[in-house]
Amino acid sequence: MIKKEEDIVIRPAKARDIKGILAVQKALLLKNKSQTNVGKEGFLVYPVEEEELRRMINREQNFLFVAEGARGIVGYALACDLEEWRKNKPKWDEEMTVDAQIKSHLSKDKILYFRHIARINQYPGVGRRLEEEVYALAENQGYKDVIAEILEKPILNEKSKEVHGQRGYKRIGQVEYLDGKIWGLYEKKLKSYRQKNLEAKVSLILIGGFILSIVFFSGMTGYTILDFNNISNNWFKVMIFFIVIIGVLFLIKLNKK
Repeated sequence: MIKKEEDIVIRPAKARDIKGILAVQKALLLKNKSQTNVGKEGFLVYPVEEEELRRMINREQNFLFVAEGARGIVGYALACDLEEWRKNKPKWDEEMTVDAQIKSHLSKDKILYFRHIARINQYPGVGRRLEEEVYALAENQGYKDVIAEILEKPILNEKSKEVHGQRGYKRIGQVEYLDGKIWGLYEKKLKSYRQKNLEAKVSLILIGGFILSIVFFSGMTGYTILDFNNISNNWFKVMIFFIVIIGVLFLIKLNKK
């Protein structure tokens, strides 16, 4: 039975949530799932142990969120700083295959590593909401990008690849672990607080310009400077038109960064 998305609360994880997180994780681990259509359903490969979850929850700042419904935890999202991941996986750089420019970028910039995004199948939309909480916190803390790994061999995690593609992730390389599994390395660009604030201001200018245009062209004012029946005021029409056009182009450019 499909559950209503609005019945679910997304919040930072607490110690009392660990049992529920582990239950969701257990249900989605590859080794516990039927191999029929497993790639299309999505799965987790490497579990996160209870001790590590407890350490993350005890931190002042952490990237562990849960989705809670009437019957308990139905999903969770787990991420960490890429430098922390590197310390825990000292051979990760050797196992990773990317071009020199990307490798330099991953070493110098503030990057978030997305480890797990998991939810019970009866709760569509929960994964997206969990991700949005992680992205919002990351952006506020100055993270530039977020990266994630998707299993490609011996089994392609088709569901994960599809969802990450919808979220704006691009493949930048691969990681081959010692157990022989090959993972695609994917990256998503995040927006800084400054960029989002700038976009909001430009949007307000656009809205203002649009409203003024409607007022002017509908003849709702009798002021001379706004009288568009007067040919001498053509410069004002042109000015408003270009404000709107420049604003739209500026927003498009920001969203491509």
